Amino acid sequence: MARFDLNSYETVESRIKRFYESFKDGRIITKIVFQDGDRTIVKALIYKDSEEQHMGLPLATGYAEETRVKEKSISKTGSQYEEVNYSSHTENAETSAIGRALANYNLQKGKRPSRSEMSKVQRLEDGFRPATDKQVSYLSSLIVDMGKLPDLYLKEIGLDPDKISFDEATGLISKLKGNGENQ
Repeated sequence: MARFDLNSYETVESRIKRFYESFKDGRIITKIVFQDGDRTIVKALIYKDSEEQHMGLPLATGYAEETRVKEKSISKTGSQYEEVNYSSHTENAETSAIGRALANYNLQKGKRPSRSEMSKVQRLEDGFRPATDKQVSYLSSLIVDMGKLPDLYLKEIGLDPDKISFDEATGLISKLKGNGENQ
C-alpha cells in the first residue's frame, strides 16, 4: 500500500483558482516542447498580467512529461477500458506542467507535488491505481445528475469515496452511463 495519502495533496485546479484570485489579469500559457506520438513534454509559464507576458517575464515555469498508453487495459472484472493516458496524455502533461509552475512560484498549499503527480506514483506502488481527478469529477457529476450526493452514494454501494480505484471508477462510470436511469 502507498505510504502517503492522496487527500493530503492539492489538486492543480485549486492552485489555478488561487492564482487567478491573486492575479486578476494573470496568464497561464502552455507550450508543447516535444511530441512524437508516444511522449509529450509541455512547458507552462505563469505571468501576473499581460504586460509581464509581453515583456517575457514569467513569475515561474514548469515542465511535465506524459507517455501515451497504446493499448486498452483489462480491469479486475475482465472488462476493457481506456486508461486516461490512452487518449489524454497531452492534456495530462499540460495539467501537470501548470501545477509544477504554480508550485515553483510557491502557490501550493501544503505539499509541493500536486495530487495528479502523486497519483502517478501511487499507480506504480502495490498495483493500486487510484481514480484520476477526471474520473472522480465525471463520476460525481453522474451521481449528482441522479439526485444523490456522491460521497453518500459511493458509501451506499460499498465504495470508499477517499480510496476509489481506477478500476472501480471505470466500472461505475460505465454502469451509470449504460443504465441511463436513476439508481
